[in-house]
Amino acid sequence: MPIELIQDFFVLCNDEKILILGGDIYEKLQDGQFVATYDNWYYEGYNFSESIEMANIYLNKLNEENLYVSFILNN
Repeated sequence: MPIELIQDFFVLCNDEKILILGGDIYEKLQDGQFVATYDNWYYEGYNFSESIEMANIYLNKLNEENLYVSFILNN
């Protein structure tokens, strides 16, 4: 998912009470390929709103363009 869309995704996760367990960051190159940046985070709790907040804090620190996020979810 493009990093620009994460706030909309967080609203959906909150509405559906989806737990975000973590995620990985990828960069989309000019040729369209995705490469891992090896940036990631994880959450070990059970509170869906806390997991969303943790993901939001982590992802708001990223300022580069062409970044994409893959999420690990649990409901």
